[in-house]
Amino acid sequence: MADMTFEEMNEEIREEIYEDVIQEFEYLNSYILNDTEKQGIISDIVEYILRERQNQPHCECAAYGGTD
Repeated sequence: MADMTFEEMNEEIREEIYEDVIQEFEYLNSYILNDTEKQGIISDIVEYILRERQNQPHCECAAYGGTD
């Protein structure tokens, strides 16, 4: 991972989350959706997760006033 660019790391994280979401929301296969619609829903979920992660403090300690 040390030789990866920031974009490559982001893409790898995105792919890992995408695979996790596919497994977690497997019930989407029971809906009458075409593959493009399913992929769109899963991609929206992945993008939401990434946005939420970016909005969180880097360290939980920072959210509670540090480690003092």
